[in-house]
Amino acid sequence: MANITVNMFCGMPSARSSDGGVIASWDLGAAWLASADTQIGIRSGIAANRNSPNRYVLFEIAQRF
Repeated sequence: MANITVNMFCGMPSARSSDGGVIASWDLGAAWLASADTQIGIRSGIAANRNSPNRYVLFEIAQRF
């Protein structure tokens, strides 16, 4: 099996403060390459401002088609 590097950037659209402001958070995650086509990961984060969820945990499954 070949080594595969995955880079990911996620972002949310920004909004004016009158529309709820910007959602911002800090997060940390890890992923495991289960096979050449499947990746399983976990990510957790905390809010960077009042417009964001306080804490969250995400479980991720990615499949290449």
